[in-house]
Amino acid sequence: MKRFCSLALLLLAACGGDDDNSPDDTPDSGPAYVLGNLVFGPEGTTSYVNVLDKLDSPTIDLKKAREFPGAADVWVYNQKIFVTNPEKLTITRYGLKGRELVEEAAISFSNYGITSMGFWLNTFVTEDKAFMLNGAAEYIVWSPKTMEITQVIKLPTFPERPGYRLVPGYSDRAAAWRNGWLFQPLYWTDDSYFRFTPDSRIVVIDTNTSKLVEILEAPCPGLDYVSRDAAGNFFFSSWVYAPGGAVVLDQPSTCAFEVPSDFRAPNVAFKFADLTGGREGGMLHFLPGGGAMFSVFHDERFTVDANTNPSQVTFGPNWRFWSYKNGTAAPIEAFDWNAGAQYTFRVETSNLMLVADGDYSRTRIYDLGSDGTAPTQKFEAPGWSVRLFQAR
Repeated sequence: MKRFCSLALLLLAACGGDDDNSPDDTPDSGPAYVLGNLVFGPEGTTSYVNVLDKLDSPTIDLKKAREFPGAADVWVYNQKIFVTNPEKLTITRYGLKGRELVEEAAISFSNYGITSMGFWLNTFVTEDKAFMLNGAAEYIVWSPKTMEITQVIKLPTFPERPGYRLVPGYSDRAAAWRNGWLFQPLYWTDDSYFRFTPDSRIVVIDTNTSKLVEILEAPCPGLDYVSRDAAGNFFFSSWVYAPGGAVVLDQPSTCAFEVPSDFRAPNVAFKFADLTGGREGGMLHFLPGGGAMFSVFHDERFTVDANTNPSQVTFGPNWRFWSYKNGTAAPIEAFDWNAGAQYTFRVETSNLMLVADGDYSRTRIYDLGSDGTAPTQKFEAPGWSVRLFQAR
């Protein structure tokens, strides 16, 4: 989880609502939305999960949230709410009664040598099959329905690269599933997550047979984000670390790697620097309007010298969102400077983007519209929110 940033490694669990969101007046049949977030304090990280009956409150109040210790993670699948316990290495499944979480079952991964637990390592496939990564070594297949572990699938091994280690891209933002095939990127980095080899790999697993289909070689560093365009093509790009390394430490330049829908001729779609006046970028995300947007690291906002710490400038308000369409890109002026990290979720008919402030003390939630160029801020939440689902 170290790579998520010095403020915390991923995940969360969430927030509260205003006075209109009292549990007493929320019927079991009404809409319910789950928002998750991490709050960082002097005594450590606290996670929150809150169930809201609407998404138009200007701010989120944590007083009505369900609190979990540490960096607990939350996910919603098939109208069930799953919450991890990173210390006990368990996942607990909850149902909803009104806006209250009702515990149903739990599963433990403690006997499998897992050292990190969160949905950034998990891909839900069907109601009875989910794939949990154990580092870059294997998948632990488990059933969200029976809450039992059913299989272990060994991942292919690769030759060691001195000074680097092989890590998986985070499943919640980098893995893709299509027609029974799971696409999981892997890349080589050092312990800082700012130094990379110039290439990554994408392992393709048949989730029906649990067999390896293909290993794709991608000449782009740190592939840790994926999005699908309207034609069904996958585009893999980096998270915030590879751009930071490229700017501060003279690491490989960032690029977007395309896997076409027909699986033929995967290729480098473009280098971010070619579209942005030499700036590095990542987190390419396609939208219903046919275009896309991505995060750009603006190195003109600081001076790089021998004493520059890559984490200090990468995890700061030195990023802007740019729009992308038909091979051209431009800054989106409607967004303020931010930390670059974003998670986008499809909720009903809206694409809602969760954008952290530069210090990760607050997250703003935007409705992107069709192309992201005219976003509308819906509300904001304390800390870093990286989960937003419709649960009912």
